[in-house]
Parts: sequence; structure tokens; C-alpha cells
Amino acid sequence: MLTSCTADSGTGPGESEAPRTPHASVSETSSAQEEKKLGDRARAAIEATASGEKLVESGLERVTDGAHTQPSFNKDKKYRLTVVCVGHGSVAVTFTPTVGIPKKTIACDESLASERFTVAETQMVRFDIVGGDGASGMVAWRIGEI
Repeated sequence: MLTSCTADSGTGPGESEAPRTPHASVSETSSAQEEKKLGDRARAAIEATASGEKLVESGLERVTDGAHTQPSFNKDKKYRLTVVCVGHGSVAVTFTPTVGIPKKTIACDESLASERFTVAETQMVRFDIVGGDGASGMVAWRIGEI
């Protein structure tokens, strides 16, 4: 004797249940689209500043995530950090050790901020971008050897 079990799908005879697919809410979709637009604007602004530089490192991050990296710099080489934040609020940029650049606050109003620096010895330097209270949007950054 064979027995089987079936689950009641709640559909009647001859009807089939529609496949279930995950749906993003309208606000999640709108938020992702807005984030992409802000990111595109930030990336375009950073890319426009890159002429004649040898790329060391660059990135595009959500302001809420921030940027945290530790590139290696060569003794007596000249570098330039360029940052643009697109959105609302501001971000704080710090280097540890400072390599001559004190903590800097940059408004998220699409203005470019740029700093030149030289390191006294070949070393790893920690670079952080952290969003201020209530800040949102996208931040693009680039470190180039000049």
C-alpha cells in the first residue's frame, strides 16, 4: 500500500500557484537608484581630477560605511589625495600618522577637496573617511602619485 502527502496550496482544481519571487520594496528600489546617481556623480568628479597621476588607490563608498584603507607610500614621493562627497552632511578625513595633513572635514555638497603630501620614509599609512552625524550619500576618493 502506498501513501503520499501533499500540501494544500490554497488553489482550486486546475489552478496553479504563481511562483514566489522576492520583491524589493519601492523605497528600497528608489534608495538604490538614488545611491547609484550619487555614486555616478562622485565617481565622475574624481575621475576628472586624475590626469597625469599614477594611481595608488581609489574607491567609492557609502558615507555611512566610510572608507578605511592602509596604502603603502614610498619615501620622498609626492602624492595627492582627492575626495568628493555627494549627499548631505559632511565627512571627516584622517591619516595616521598625519603625513602633514591634519584631520579635515569635507561637506557633502559635491565640492572637491584635495591635499598634497610627501612621506618622510617608505611606510604604510592608515587613511579613514568617516561620515558625520546624520550624513548620507556617497564619497569617492583617489590617492595618486604626482
